[in-house]
Amino acid sequence: MKSHSNLTFPIRILLGSFSFFILFASSFAQDRKEIESIRFEIIKEIDDTNLLLKETSLNKKTLLSDLNILERQINNRKKLLDQIQKEIKLIDSSIEVISKEKLQSEVRIDSLKIQYRLVLQAMYRDRMMKDPIVAVLSSESLGTSFLKTNYYNRLKQFVIHKMDDINVQKDKLIVGIERLNTEKASKTEILKEVENQSQLLTNEQDKQKVMIASLKEDETALKEALKNQKIDRERMNVAIENIINSSFDLDAKKIVSIDEKNFQNLKGKLMWPVSGGIISIPYGKQKHPTIKNLFISNNGIDIRAPRKSEVHLVTSGKVVAVTDMAGYGKMIIMDHNEYYTVYSKLSIVNVVQGEDLEKGHLLGILDEKNNLSELHFEIWNNNKTLNPEIWLQ
Repeated sequence: MKSHSNLTFPIRILLGSFSFFILFASSFAQDRKEIESIRFEIIKEIDDTNLLLKETSLNKKTLLSDLNILERQINNRKKLLDQIQKEIKLIDSSIEVISKEKLQSEVRIDSLKIQYRLVLQAMYRDRMMKDPIVAVLSSESLGTSFLKTNYYNRLKQFVIHKMDDINVQKDKLIVGIERLNTEKASKTEILKEVENQSQLLTNEQDKQKVMIASLKEDETALKEALKNQKIDRERMNVAIENIINSSFDLDAKKIVSIDEKNFQNLKGKLMWPVSGGIISIPYGKQKHPTIKNLFISNNGIDIRAPRKSEVHLVTSGKVVAVTDMAGYGKMIIMDHNEYYTVYSKLSIVNVVQGEDLEKGHLLGILDEKNNLSELHFEIWNNNKTLNPEIWLQ
């Protein structure tokens, strides 16, 4: 039986590498799905920003937040380019591996053909195909003859079956390569289109900077406007601190879900207060883009949203104040047990002081000014402001 071992062992070796391709294909699909998911999220934000930019174009007055939105849009375009390039690299890698696997399958088929010919030649030499009766009678015993016949028949069927299997796999590989080449061509076209859009957006940013530079010519009026904004902001900060420091009915039972019992555990999980909004002015201290040595401080974030958008509660809490603030319109302050959220620049308020509200409750409607709506949103921990951006999901 030595010849049997010599024939079947190399066949098992040649067929063993199929498991590698299966593992690779699974890994490729998983990576591709993850990258596509990120790409779709970026595209959604770009689409939302495009809607806001269209509203901005209706406003003859250029705002600092307009420039921030344009810069954010360009950054998203760059992220989108990176994601598409990652997809193309992943596809290239897949094509390379599949091409190698295709070549290996061809080698396996050639090897099986050689092995199959050896089987046929051996069977011909033993006259098994030509005259099986003679072969049986010429054997040393009937047992030996039957074993020999059974061995060749089984080996023949084994080789035929495996060769058919490899041909099927080879066809799948060819189809896979064609599909990946098609996807690569598609991604290349998308990449070109995104690059074109990115260039157009860069041009728009340059135009916006020129407009802001023209405003710089009237620097005195701009400084006066910023001074008034600073005064309004300081007044609001004092009002918020006074409200936080005031005493309230702590015995009133709040509607707080089990998952949201502790506000500090919700960092990165808070729902957005408005839909389709993007951050137009970030938290903290920022250098003014047109006036040298001038810095703007923001105790929260400004979220540009579609005009007259609904404002919703980010998590369960109690209404502790509803008031009007100069420069900030109607303002709502919510208590979340040592943490507070502030919603301002509203035109309509749907809540009253003392109400216990659940997550997602409609607080009111954003005001519209200069064809734009913008929510000013803050988070406080006792008397300290926090960066809301890292708290939102």
